Amino acid sequence: MRRHKPEILAWLRRRETLRAALDRTIESGPLTGMPDRRWQQFEADAEVFIRDFGATAAALGWDATDLFGHDSVAPWQRVDRLGLVWLLDGRAVIALSDRAASILAAGGGALTFSRRRYEPQKMDDAP
Repeated sequence: MRRHKPEILAWLRRRETLRAALDRTIESGPLTGMPDRRWQQFEADAEVFIRDFGATAAALGWDATDLFGHDSVAPWQRVDRLGLVWLLDGRAVIALSDRAASILAAGGGALTFSRRRYEPQKMDDAP
């Protein structure tokens, strides 16, 4: 147990960081140009994701940018720069790995969201 303690503590910090990032995101309000309905759906999707996959995401190394990041110039318009949770729109995450998330599609199939590394607005820079 002692030899695993640093990893366990790091995992707990990452999980708490995701929750704090979500809280900051919700406090800052909808992205510029985002319809009210989508904002309300984002809030619901984010809570479900953190509840069901927050611990797993933290353990797999997903960070706030992967989940809640967005472009700083055109936050809602640059869909290619949105984090996973912005794109759920009521759909459920059905699997999560260190590289991708599988999302249940309307017809019963699955959509794949691949983690990508770019420079969106970092959550630390968010209002």
